Amino acid sequence: MRTLTRHDVYEIVTLREDLEALAVRLGVPVRVPERLERCRAALAAFEEVGRAGDESRFLHHKFEFHLSLVALAGHSRLTEAYRALSFQMQLCMAMNRTARRESLLENVERHRELLAVVEAGDPEVAQRA
Repeated sequence: MRTLTRHDVYEIVTLREDLEALAVRLGVPVRVPERLERCRAALAAFEEVGRAGDESRFLHHKFEFHLSLVALAGHSRLTEAYRALSFQMQLCMAMNRTARRESLLENVERHRELLAVVEAGDPEVAQRA
């Protein structure tokens, strides 16, 4: 396994930002309530592992939450492109949380705020969040 370079991280983060921006443009405001329920369920699972202090499952559930947000777009190829980068994104997510010095629950709370913005339905505000 090779180490991620700064350029690797740059590529992963910029691609992630663009994929998520497209998902927000296509999916917010949410027009299919079941998709929003998937986001809520993913956040609940994410919070559960955070409360348990389960570092080994935390990144997986964090990624699943982000994937559920991307799925709001109802665009299967976008969702699959995002999923294809799962491992690389999880590595970058871990690096980001370490750099922020966030606890698991602080990280969950930040994502709860993100979901609230998405639920409010303003794509421009969601884009900034």
